[in-house]
Amino acid sequence: MEICILDTETTGLTPETGQCIEVAVVRYSVKHAAVVESMSRLFYADNNPLEHINRIPSEILSDAVLDPVGIWRQVEEFVSECDAIIAHNAEFDQQWVPNELLVWPWICTCTGVDWPAQTKPGSSLVDLALAHGLAVVDQHRALSDCLLLARLLTRCAELGHDVEAMLRRGLRPIGHYEAKVGFADKERAKQKGFKWDSAKKIWHKSMAVEDATKENLGFDVVRLDQGGAP
Repeated sequence: MEICILDTETTGLTPETGQCIEVAVVRYSVKHAAVVESMSRLFYADNNPLEHINRIPSEILSDAVLDPVGIWRQVEEFVSECDAIIAHNAEFDQQWVPNELLVWPWICTCTGVDWPAQTKPGSSLVDLALAHGLAVVDQHRALSDCLLLARLLTRCAELGHDVEAMLRRGLRPIGHYEAKVGFADKERAKQKGFKWDSAKKIWHKSMAVEDATKENLGFDVVRLDQGGAP
């Protein structure tokens, strides 16, 4: 099994409020627990209001090649040799990629993978790395985060875990759910990885359909995505 680890850096939380300024991909061999090759590309932008977070200087973006179609074509060629795309918080990255990449199998390593040393659902990539004994020397650039996720997969293999089985569980059908809990029970929802949407006033989470049961969660849920996503 070979996978493509993908990450993006952006100037906003949605395409309506920002743009993608960097994409990185890492081809990873699950069989050999090793990186095969990697690539990172910057997109042209006039400025970067989130430079203090992603540490991409605005000046370097103004010198980037103005060819987003060509960049995404390179990413598609990269992905074509892989069995699936994986990303930490895949729903965020999926907003920025072209439709041609959305038809590929995706695995969210934030909500769709059961990590051996994970202490709580929905942990950040840095928290997961530290929990598995990995040092974090850099973060927030797309390629750095991709390589950190690759190191995490390799670490799990070194500890004797079946990484391919872990990832294939992430290919199960996914749904988006609302937790039907009152204010007094909000901690139960948080412990299961549900996040609070202050605008809609709901606790919500994307998760495997077969796991979205009262027996598993301890409370009822309502599916929000009509028909669900593959």
